[in-house]
Amino acid sequence: MAVGLFVLAGMSEGRMKIAAAAASIHESGPDQVAKPPSKPDIAEPAVVAKLNTCKAQWTTADSNGDGIIDGAEVGQYNTVLRAQGQPVLADTARLTETDFLTACTTLDAHE
Repeated sequence: MAVGLFVLAGMSEGRMKIAAAAASIHESGPDQVAKPPSKPDIAEPAVVAKLNTCKAQWTTADSNGDGIIDGAEVGQYNTVLRAQGQPVLADTARLTETDFLTACTTLDAHE
């Protein structure tokens, strides 16, 4: 949606020239700032089920129990554990349990 704005462009031989300009409403305003994704409601059964699935994935993915998914664990997650709709982790990724669970539970918030 655009809003019209008239601007005085100058005067020529005693006449004013008016130029029309359009500016998009979507470009400014404090309400247009990107908002972080909403946190899932842990009281909802679907969210609890998703969280339990993510925790099980974490336990399996962190095969050496050091609290970080990295290296070969990333490859294991990408090829064996990752469910449809979950992102492929970069080979250089290093995720803590908190990072993993946050990403895992908020990823499908649009579903």
